[in-house]
Amino acid sequence: MTQADQRLRAADLAPALQTLIELDAESVEAHEAHHAFDELEGIGPPPAQLVAVTEDSSTWMIGAADHELRAFLGELHDGRMSVCATLGRIMRCLYGRGAGRSQHSFAVTALLEELDPKSALEPAEQLDALCRIPDAELRTRVERAWQSLYAAPMPPAERDPKRR
Repeated sequence: MTQADQRLRAADLAPALQTLIELDAESVEAHEAHHAFDELEGIGPPPAQLVAVTEDSSTWMIGAADHELRAFLGELHDGRMSVCATLGRIMRCLYGRGAGRSQHSFAVTALLEELDPKSALEPAEQLDALCRIPDAELRTRVERAWQSLYAAPMPPAERDPKRR
């Protein structure tokens, strides 16, 4: 472990690793900012598409899945990390080890159905197909997904450059 740690701190790897850590943190920040925004603004009823994938779930679970769906959309749209990399991380909530019926997995199911409605691919193939789409186009798809789900424009988000 000591050798691995030393290798990660090496001059040729440390800057790249630090950049990845910062990008990931900014994605999480975008996710959490959308949760905070929802608390301030309040949100309407969950979209029908989400209710359909949360079949036989409690009202609490449907509401929690809606909050996660909104936050995932915000993270994908507003984070600086590539949409592909963020999708890969988010899809672990549905397909990763220990994934189950959770608000996160329901949110990812609804999200993927909006981003790629005709997909019947295996998870890795679906991610690969989505990652072949240019990042800007994927962000546009995320915006369209928000509009489709919530019948409203996606709330604008801007990172304060003074806060790092």
